Amino acid sequence: MDRTVLIDEIRQIGDYVSRREMGKMEKGITKDFNFVSASLSHFLPDLDEDEHPSFYLKMMRHRSLAVLHSDLPQLVHKMSVRQGQSPEKGQSPEGARKVPFVPVAGAPMIYCGYHLGSYRAIIGYMVRENLNFGLLLDRRSFVEQGDAIRQSIQDLRESTGKEVRFTLFNAEDPLSLIAISKWMRDSNPIVAYIDGNTGYGGLYNEKESLFMEMELFGHPIKCRKGIALLSYLMKVPIVPAISYFENEEDAPIIEIHTPICPWNSRETKEQYMQRANHMLFQILEKKLERYPSQWEAWLYVHKFIPARLLKEEELPAADDADPGMLCFNKRGFGLFKMGEKAYLFNRTNYSSFEISAALFDILEDLRGRHSFEHAEAGLSTVNLSTLIRKNILLHIIPSAK
Repeated sequence: MDRTVLIDEIRQIGDYVSRREMGKMEKGITKDFNFVSASLSHFLPDLDEDEHPSFYLKMMRHRSLAVLHSDLPQLVHKMSVRQGQSPEKGQSPEGARKVPFVPVAGAPMIYCGYHLGSYRAIIGYMVRENLNFGLLLDRRSFVEQGDAIRQSIQDLRESTGKEVRFTLFNAEDPLSLIAISKWMRDSNPIVAYIDGNTGYGGLYNEKESLFMEMELFGHPIKCRKGIALLSYLMKVPIVPAISYFENEEDAPIIEIHTPICPWNSRETKEQYMQRANHMLFQILEKKLERYPSQWEAWLYVHKFIPARLLKEEELPAADDADPGMLCFNKRGFGLFKMGEKAYLFNRTNYSSFEISAALFDILEDLRGRHSFEHAEAGLSTVNLSTLIRKNILLHIIPSAK
């Protein structure tokens, strides 16, 4: 595929995704958008909420391009590999000393990827560098995408002429740890993702011992210990590898950072896991500052917000007898449909409540208005009072003259 044909296909995919998502928005099928928008307000509050729809469309375009790139072996040959920087203690990534990383065949390492940019580029990198590897997947990906991933890797092997050995591991299978350990003892690296792989027990396993807290843009976020713990126990380094596009019409870029090593004898297991995960999230955060819409995990990052932070904000009940003007509380609530059902979405704690189709239509209309009087709401007195008391509809405070 020459560059002209590739660019044309990229543009066609972008146009198709934009039409598809805009069509869903027009029909109110906006669950994904509502969750992404709520997370953007949580982590990136300086991003104007009016920009969330265009941000969402860009993110979905990049997500589709990541899949396209994984199906084009020729892009592996054109992929740009750059040397990243991993910060030493007390340093920012920009201030860290750049240490060239040279991949070594037959050396057990944990290549840590992120769901940013062409996030499957790390697989192409492993094949191109002739590095055997095992890929850690969550159960759903292992079952639903396993065959497609195997075929994609086989196509890469044939395209590059590399006889790379690879295997897939179901990270949610408790027996997988034994197989992973054996694979690494045989001097083979593994590839895992810090921001998406659900690990043992699945995403909703709340067992405290599986998690530690990190910060993303100053906000606490749950992080699984698995990658850092495996590194510490196996005494193998973690190699951060993050991908991004500078131009979506060009081949992807993959940035390989200086390995994070567990060889400091004075460092406890907990200290090492804290240091390693802190460095991994610093690398992610720095790239998100520049390429935020290339991160697929906006679709599910809310699942990693600690439960204590998702408690519904205690607001004083509003006075439903106030005769002033009203508006829909866009900062606090959203609306979406799934099939024939309609939902009211709480943007503070990511909970949703089924509502009638009639109430959905009324609230959707009110949401589009700057303000309205009680009599214009089209609601019964009981429903209107309830929505006001729950702060779904807000009184507008007149500006001082």
